[in-house]
Amino acid sequence: MTKRTQGTKTTEAEVKQGEVEAKTVTDAEVVQEATALARQPAHGESILSIIKDAVISKADVQTLRELLAIRREERADQAREAFEVAMVAFSAKVPTIIKTRVVDFTTQKGRTHYTHAGLPETVEQIQGLMAECQLSRRWKDEDPKKVGNIRIRCIASHIMGHSESFAAEAPPDTSGNKNDAQAVASIITYLRRTTLFAVLGLVAKDDVDDDGAGGKKTEPERPKSGELLDADENEAKKEFAQECHILIGGRTQLTPSELRDLLTQARMLSQQPKVAECVRWLKGKRIVKGTDGRWLIEAPQEEQPTADAEADPLDAAASGDTQYECETCLARYKVLPSGGHCTATDGKGKTCPGKVGRIME
Repeated sequence: MTKRTQGTKTTEAEVKQGEVEAKTVTDAEVVQEATALARQPAHGESILSIIKDAVISKADVQTLRELLAIRREERADQAREAFEVAMVAFSAKVPTIIKTRVVDFTTQKGRTHYTHAGLPETVEQIQGLMAECQLSRRWKDEDPKKVGNIRIRCIASHIMGHSESFAAEAPPDTSGNKNDAQAVASIITYLRRTTLFAVLGLVAKDDVDDDGAGGKKTEPERPKSGELLDADENEAKKEFAQECHILIGGRTQLTPSELRDLLTQARMLSQQPKVAECVRWLKGKRIVKGTDGRWLIEAPQEEQPTADAEADPLDAAASGDTQYECETCLARYKVLPSGGHCTATDGKGKTCPGKVGRIME
């Protein structure tokens, strides 16, 4: 699925600047603010000492107004510097976000397959570090620049008051047989994730060493002297490839892309992130070729659920129990049925001819 978004990055100070400039401050309010500041300890803030002297000497209102403006500018600069320092600390410690979500479904237009980092998992990985760096994040809805779009702004703020934000907009995501409510919810999640990554400078990568582009991959940089490769993980991947070739009967040589696809299926079906666990889970399973030419891991018969064609799609999606959906009758499944074929039947006992694919987020 390709989403066209329009994004803009601004500071929160810039967003509020027009409001501040437009606000009319009366002379009485200026004197009141200056007098209140004059009573505060300076704590090394030279401008406060100057304001105090101006109040004692009964300086004119224009002078007080200018001194207050200088103090606001100084405090804004300090807040901006503190924000930058916090972002440097955050960037140095924040981990690379792993793409754990898999989107895979087939329609008459062809197959859609990609991975992405889920929003809840991303927030869970960074929220502790953000608090440590005295940073926070929030989202707000805005009026879109194009009619029909949904616009979301993510705001990253520091405890001293400086904020920066990034906004993006896109139309509702109608792919994958979504109803109107699901289409809106899907694009809101997408925009929140996109703006969060943009404003915080986050980076994501696949957990199966695949960028989802299907093109030629760049050779990874060799480790420096003293660095250790994850030998156990590499060995487990070799065992996984050997087991896959055994299960297809050695009739053909699986490509690296096909092996990555099978590993993704194994992780998803077994709920085991580690490759070694997937190897153990794979033993005794079957690997068959679907009608679309894709290799599929068949779950044991007892693991295959029956389709609930009468279930309300919105209720089923909200429950989180189903992960697959028939593109024809919209029947839902917890586990991908054999060969990716729908097994739902109508009142006359006729089996649905539709294909089953992974439900879009």
